[in-house]
Amino acid sequence: MKILQITKKLPFPLTSGEAWAVTALSKGLKACGADIDLFTIYPKEEDHVSNEDEEVRQKLRGRTVYSEVEIVDTTITTTKRGALGNLVSGESYHADRFDQEVVRDALEAWMQRHRYQVVIVETVYMMHYVQVIKTLNPYIKVVLRAHNVEHAIWERYANGLGNVKSWYFKEQSKRLRAWEIKVMKETDLILPVSDHDAEVIKSMLEGKDEKEHAGELLVTPIGMSVSDIVSGKELGDKDENASLTLGYIGLLDWRPNVEGLQWFLKEVWPSIIESDPDVKLKIAGKNGDALKLQKAENVEVVGEVADSDIFLRSVDVMIAPLLTGSGTRVKILQALRVQVPVICTSIAKEGLALTHQKELLIADVAAEWVDAVEVLKSQETETSNVAKDMIVHGQQYLLEHHNINKIAQAVMSAISSL
Repeated sequence: MKILQITKKLPFPLTSGEAWAVTALSKGLKACGADIDLFTIYPKEEDHVSNEDEEVRQKLRGRTVYSEVEIVDTTITTTKRGALGNLVSGESYHADRFDQEVVRDALEAWMQRHRYQVVIVETVYMMHYVQVIKTLNPYIKVVLRAHNVEHAIWERYANGLGNVKSWYFKEQSKRLRAWEIKVMKETDLILPVSDHDAEVIKSMLEGKDEKEHAGELLVTPIGMSVSDIVSGKELGDKDENASLTLGYIGLLDWRPNVEGLQWFLKEVWPSIIESDPDVKLKIAGKNGDALKLQKAENVEVVGEVADSDIFLRSVDVMIAPLLTGSGTRVKILQALRVQVPVICTSIAKEGLALTHQKELLIADVAAEWVDAVEVLKSQETETSNVAKDMIVHGQQYLLEHHNINKIAQAVMSAISSL
């Protein structure tokens, strides 16, 4: 089966949840016999990669499962002027930013040279380009990989604001919801990443005033290979002077991440270091300079890391203090995979069938975070069994729910039946 996968960013290196999710599925489908090409856009604000750079193209092909790779340079920015100017259009600012003429032209040229049975659209934002594909290949099947229920992220974010900002983001959330419904109805198959998201999408598509969606839904969790899941933990460089080292990793220019981390540093971190001044926090992620996190006591900002596994293995506990969001927090799965205990908020584990005090610890207020850190800090007492048990249960959970071989086989079966 010949498949085109289109993405809004390069799915490598594996330093973001989206990259991990895209790569895992493509590897799984490749193992099932699919022949996959990648069409991706690459914002010019990133470290420059050109489609004409043959060395880069060879490297991408060598590191991935794709037969051919097309990279389109473009510019996708968020500005106050653009955000305000968008209000008069009635359209979604979040979605419209990804509608680029240069991408349409490049995709049209690509489709004129290639034929596919299926296109997998990674994230709803790339649905702008389905019409280009369908015009040149009317019989192609359209599969949407819904990494998040996108409007829900901004709806939650708006609820935490006040006055004008709250109104603006609520308005944008409504517009984005309408956009999601519209483009989801143009698909043959939707792949939500969790049961929770699947239920939300079903309710969106079954609204009384909405045209019925004729396609199918298949819950497709973020997958991992069995060999990755059962591999033993290799320790990274640890701070021997710290009683416990917490680790945070994520894109530091993504608003839900910024919001959650700033809340943690303001509302939670002072209580933790007051309880134990020797606890340390390491923060990894791209574009964190503007946050000025270095001012926080006992906090080290390491910036972007080339390998998230190495970073996770250098800490004792991974934290995920998310307050808003949707989809699946891949970093939690990665931490479980490399056998690092996790403390997170209830929202951070949303979409994952994980249980408090079984696979991880859940903390939503400062006192709960302090207690959770204390439990995992006590390595020389019986409480150390908590961490050991969570690691064992976490590995079992991954094998049962996130085995990429089973997930990819289910996707291939669903695609074949379209």
